Amino acid sequence: MMSKKAIRQEQITKLKQVDAKTKLAWEQDLYQQLWEDPAFEAAETIGLTYSGPFEINTLPIIEKALELGKEVYLPRTEPTTHKMNFIRYDQHDQLEKSDFGVMEPVYAEDKIENYLDLIIVPGLLFTTYPHWRVGFGGGYYDRFLSTYPATTISLAFPFMICDELNWETFIYDRLIDHVIVEKA
Repeated sequence: MMSKKAIRQEQITKLKQVDAKTKLAWEQDLYQQLWEDPAFEAAETIGLTYSGPFEINTLPIIEKALELGKEVYLPRTEPTTHKMNFIRYDQHDQLEKSDFGVMEPVYAEDKIENYLDLIIVPGLLFTTYPHWRVGFGGGYYDRFLSTYPATTISLAFPFMICDELNWETFIYDRLIDHVIVEKA
């Protein structure tokens, strides 16, 4: 059994090693599958992170959702309380770098909405079924989903999926409803 810390390090190294051409092709396949997913099609409100450079690029998802008239919400973390809120994002809203180096919306209490139709949950490794997840280590999504349940989808490159659970899970870990895996 591997530690989640070791898994994170290994998966981040693998993500950083994917060449740009392959990454783009894999992302295009994931986007196409997502656009056709019934949960995405039905969702009027979608929460997702603004991705970092080595992660699966979420900007095309944000743009497509806005183009389709869906409301997009980005998470804002509060490191002192270990809580997270989703804040409505409009295309030209200002973003700022969090303590974790992630781009987040500027705090605006009147734009908070935590009851969302769909949340696209980031992760580094997932089991095929049930969909256990190794995230980035802050526990923000697990805590959030235990309070505000929503339909969840995660996107994964081929090396981000495994058949067996080989890490320790805890009572606060939340399963993902559906993992879309690149299949090209």
